Amino acid sequence: MAKNKKDKSGDGGKQKNTLMKVLALFFGFALSYALLRAIIAAAERFGEPLIYYIGTVVYAVAVGVLFAVFYSMNGFTFDNRDREADELPARWSDEKKAEYIRRQPERRARAKKLLYVLLPAVVAMLVSLIELNFFG
Repeated sequence: MAKNKKDKSGDGGKQKNTLMKVLALFFGFALSYALLRAIIAAAERFGEPLIYYIGTVVYAVAVGVLFAVFYSMNGFTFDNRDREADELPARWSDEKKAEYIRRQPERRARAKKLLYVLLPAVVAMLVSLIELNFFG
């Protein structure tokens, strides 16, 4: 019976962790979307479409750079599996391959955290584009 109580409390921790992740994604989206709306509002207020063009291009370039950083930190793949030594370039020494494989989980963990910034920014950009094209 004590085992069931432990299982339930462990499950509650997992639910709390999932809730925190969802909240982080939601607030990241809210901040990203608010930034895009601020760029649009500034362009409208000052009557300068150049503010909109420059602001959205800078935002899109920042998202592109974040994507490139994520891709490189994740081992130049979208797979969720670790790369093996034989998959690495043949010109690398055995020491370099061993170091790469040793540090791979650390880099992938940082790349996973970067998704909490990248995903909301991309979704906010898509929502803004849909809003622009279909609603005005």
